[in-house]
Amino acid sequence: METKTVKELIFLSYANLAMAHSAVDRKQTKYVVLNYSIRAKLFKGLKDGKMVL
Repeated sequence: METKTVKELIFLSYANLAMAHSAVDRKQTKYVVLNYSIRAKLFKGLKDGKMVL
């Protein structure tokens, strides 16, 4: 994912944290498609203004 602004970088960082949290909660040792989907959906939602921090 490419970021163009500081705001997008913060959104991406938050989305990465959510992805990691979901993996830890499920006691995973590797990321799976679900984790990447969570990151992508949250990043897009934050970027489009449909989700808030």
